[in-house]
Amino acid sequence: MSREDRRELVDRVLKAVDEGWYHIRMVPAEEFPLSYHWEILAHRGSSMLFQYVYQNQFQVFWFEERDILEATYDFLQSFADGENVLDESQSAELLRKWEKKYLT
Repeated sequence: MSREDRRELVDRVLKAVDEGWYHIRMVPAEEFPLSYHWEILAHRGSSMLFQYVYQNQFQVFWFEERDILEATYDFLQSFADGENVLDESQSAELLRKWEKKYLT
């Protein structure tokens, strides 16, 4: 992906955040138990999507097993409620800062 493509994606994510369609909660790397290559989308009780990106390799894992969903959702929710997690406005501001620093 080009720098312009990456900037366009970040701009779209930030627009979705501003409109309330998307939520971001940033966690300091030393506090997060997974690497930054993972993105987790969890819908309580229905499905969960893990996306993994590394060195231009993109993999998607889809789970529908209720026990796995509930356990993962509860873990992530308790983690997101922790004291080391930035709130949504701080997280969006940090993403904007990174966009300016690395993509302009």
